[in-house]
This record gives sequence, structure tokens and C-alpha cells, in this order.
Amino acid sequence: MASSVNVTTNISANFPHEPANKNYLKPNSFKFLIHRLPNVEYFCQSANIPKLTLGAAIQPTPFRDIPHVGDKLEFDYLNITFIVDETMNNYIELHQWIVGLGFPKSHSQFASLIKNPSTTFLGSEKMLESSVYSDASLFVLDSNNNPVVEIRFYDIMPSSIEGLDFDIRIPTVDYFTGIATFAYKYYEIHKLSDNYTYDPNI
Repeated sequence: MASSVNVTTNISANFPHEPANKNYLKPNSFKFLIHRLPNVEYFCQSANIPKLTLGAAIQPTPFRDIPHVGDKLEFDYLNITFIVDETMNNYIELHQWIVGLGFPKSHSQFASLIKNPSTTFLGSEKMLESSVYSDASLFVLDSNNNPVVEIRFYDIMPSSIEGLDFDIRIPTVDYFTGIATFAYKYYEIHKLSDNYTYDPNI
């Protein structure tokens, strides 16, 4: 019996700390903000924390090749979905952004994107970049719906937007969901303080 007590005591001693917060993270407790697309952020249904991949340099040997730490960190794409409003305001603002970047008809489309006074962004200091890119934040909420973590994406730009398929044969109302993919420079994860208050101008 004494031996059993000693084993239990030793195990407890090896794990002396318990987490202060034992609540689980819920996939629907978030808020996504993107400074360039206010209508899209309001109707946002899902967003992801993209995958990170660190490459490895391989040292060949006669036996098993040996991996060494690489120096290139790859950020996967940011993907979001949003409900399309009935006047398509959110879809159009995203569509105009990506069309302006690609200017399929003339250079004036890109020039219009640059000169648009509504395109004020927080991600870059250069005037050209500040009209092409935007910043975005994914806020993780706790069980009281307070933001506790911010994942901030710097200098994002749209790389794709899914089309919308209209079909009169659909018997029930099924609202359109827009799907967009973004490339970006990098993202950072920040723990927020207990007295944190969201400021849209950060």
C-alpha cells in the first residue's frame, strides 16, 4: 500500500500545474474583420487559421537522409465564406477589388482602384500598396464572447472568388454563400489582455 501511495504522490508532483482556463475552444466563436471589405466581414460565416509549413534542407547520406532546419516558412491561403446579401454589395466590393488588381479590360481599372478614395488601408505605408492590399483580423472569442486572441493578417489581397450558380429548379430557399481566397505577406497571433477593447482603427 505504501508503495502505491508513493507512486501516486510522485505522479502528482510531476504534474503540479493545472490550466487556469479549462474551457474548450468552439469553432463558431470568432469574428472576422477585413478593413477593405466591411460588407463581407458583416456576413462572414467561416474563416481559417492557415497552415504553416517550414521547409527542411536534406543532407544525403549512404543511409537515411538527415533533415536540417530550413529557412523558408510557407503560409497557406486564407479562406473565408460569407452569405451574399440580396443586393450583392459584399460580393461586388470583393469582385471590384480583384478585377481592379487584374485589370482585364484596360489599365484604367487598376488606376481606378489606386485612386479610389474609399480604399484606405492600414497594412502598408506606401501609397500604391495601401490601395492594393488590406489588413485583416480573426478574433477568437471566449465562452463569454469576449476576444481573447487576435490573428492579424498583413497585406492581404484576393486571389480567387467563387462564382454563383443560379438555378430556378431549386425547390427550397438556399441562400448564396460566397467563397474567397486570399494571399498575404504573413500573419501573427497575439494574446489579448483582459481589459482589451476592440478598436477598428488599430
